[in-house]
Amino acid sequence: MLAKVADKLRIQPQGFGALEINTQPEKCRIFIDSEDCGISPRIIESIPAGSRAVVLARDGYVTASVEVNIEKGKKLVLNRTLDPQTGSILLNVGDNSLSIEQEKTSVYLDGTYIGVMPRAGKILKIENILIGRHKLRVEHPDYEPEEESIEVRHHATEEANLKLQGKPGKILIASTPLRARVYLAGAQRGETPYAGNLPPGRHRIKVDLPGYQPKDLEIEIRPNRPQSVSLELEALAPGQKAAGAGRMVLIPAGDFMMGCNEVYDHQCENDEKPYRRVYLDAYFIDKFLVTVGEYEECVAAGNCSMPDRGGYCNWEKDGRDDHPVNCVDWRQADNYCQWKGERLPTEAEWEKAARGTEGLIYPWGNDFDCQSQDQEESRLKSLSVLGGKDRDRFEDTTPVSCFISGLSPYGLFDMAGNVWEWIRDWYGEKYYQDSPSRNPQGPPLGTLRGIRGGSWYNSIPANFRSSNRNSQDLLSRRAYIGFRCAK
Repeated sequence: MLAKVADKLRIQPQGFGALEINTQPEKCRIFIDSEDCGISPRIIESIPAGSRAVVLARDGYVTASVEVNIEKGKKLVLNRTLDPQTGSILLNVGDNSLSIEQEKTSVYLDGTYIGVMPRAGKILKIENILIGRHKLRVEHPDYEPEEESIEVRHHATEEANLKLQGKPGKILIASTPLRARVYLAGAQRGETPYAGNLPPGRHRIKVDLPGYQPKDLEIEIRPNRPQSVSLELEALAPGQKAAGAGRMVLIPAGDFMMGCNEVYDHQCENDEKPYRRVYLDAYFIDKFLVTVGEYEECVAAGNCSMPDRGGYCNWEKDGRDDHPVNCVDWRQADNYCQWKGERLPTEAEWEKAARGTEGLIYPWGNDFDCQSQDQEESRLKSLSVLGGKDRDRFEDTTPVSCFISGLSPYGLFDMAGNVWEWIRDWYGEKYYQDSPSRNPQGPPLGTLRGIRGGSWYNSIPANFRSSNRNSQDLLSRRAYIGFRCAK
């Protein structure tokens, strides 16, 4: 071994000593004059006397270098503690309104309590964190816990920005008189006195009772906080009409989720992607599909051409005045809406009116259950579908106000089923990928016009999803296509 070590170190033997190396942590790699001499702890014999460069290395620790003097016939003991490699995390916590009380937020790193966040607007710096991947978790009594996995690097400062989702707040609504209907985001939720939970944020509430002036108001729900509303309803005089009564529904300005959410909806088509947030200005849209009787008024006034007739077309059929007008092409639908001083809805307007702001798969929710224990026999009775009297009691189309259980969040009828609906936009297969995030108007040009909503002619559940897109030649007059207007 003497000759071997001497040869490695390229020196002439001048006597030998020994070196005992102990480290914290153990299992450090030992190098003497750049030669690998094994793993600590270790006693190395027959080291040529003289000055030697010792290097101790281990993953996750700062490499240590030390000069030692080996004396002939003696053993030198070297004890060394390696400093771990560490980094830092800058943590910022907020919510969508940036109003969270940060000082109530507890911070945990890999399950160990670190402390609380400083006051709002301040950032917490966590130092001396071992390099590697760590789990950061924050908890607040009024918000859902949030976690993030973060990689810490040596001598680096990582940034973590955690947005907390507020816990629902409780809403209590009372009215005089009682038993008034309560609507939230256009959908009826119950009667007064009403108690329920709402996500944090601003919400539109309507309280309505026949014979009384309805009340509309906007409330703000704070995370995990109760909110009470007490209303005095004003009785209508004989013959007086309630303010705001009409065939159109106001869709408030604001964001909604547009497109298909692949996390919950496994029937997404490529032209429905991506799922993203879109802002729309306020607009009105028809609560019901345009009926045969309404369209007849335009024909009688000399402003509209007649639809096709025969087969499944409703035009000139007895008992179909309250059914949707069908067998009209896009130009006829557009002309009718203009005659009313209105227009066809854009694709984005139609989708928001159908699914609300929360991205529902169907107008009534996220489930299509043909055996649901609804007040009617099945979920298929929430919309007009193919199959005759055993499915929805009608052979083809239905009156436009039949299916209350299929209402959209804004109270619109037939946003799934009965007939497909012409929209104003040209159809673009990839338009959702490139469309603006504010008031999208559709492609500037195209060869097909969009249709939405599914129909009695095809009862495949995928067609009734609020994100489902379809198209037709603008000159097509189909028994499964109708329309509604917007403004």
